[in-house]
Amino acid sequence: MALLKELDQRLFENYIELKADPIVGSLEPGIYAGYFDWKDCLPPTGVRNYLKEALVNIIAVHAEVFTISRELVLRVLAKVVEAVSEELSRLMQCVSSFSRNGALQAKLEICALRDTVAVYLTPESRSSFKQALEALPQLSSGADKRLLEELLNKFKSSMHLQLTCFQAVPSTTMKT
Repeated sequence: MALLKELDQRLFENYIELKADPIVGSLEPGIYAGYFDWKDCLPPTGVRNYLKEALVNIIAVHAEVFTISRELVLRVLAKVVEAVSEELSRLMQCVSSFSRNGALQAKLEICALRDTVAVYLTPESRSSFKQALEALPQLSSGADKRLLEELLNKFKSSMHLQLTCFQAVPSTTMKT
């Protein structure tokens, strides 16, 4: 029995690595595409494409796992989300400084991802999102907070169909 559990764990870890690594690896090049600079950027108008692509790739993992075993969705997506949130946190902590617009853009993207995958958050991924947000300057003005909320709602509304797989989670207990 112990051998079977060990095999399960090794297969699971290899599968997670196979699925999470390309998503994690796409974040940094996506963030900085087009010579994006956190210190010198325009006011945010929405979530940028790199994050939408990462979410579409997470959705693809969800679809693949759901097709094979609905019971494994929570276990797999929780680990994929952990890997993605850790990388996003690392990237935010590496930024030397943010402009007001850069901080607003970063907060929008972190919150959009965190809110979207909320049903798959673990203590580890919650901690990574918290660290990512703590690396940003705080939003001080009410106008910035309203803009952030407006852009988050716009994102959720425009991606509603794609994000429906993140709304319901099987009522299975997570085994890692």
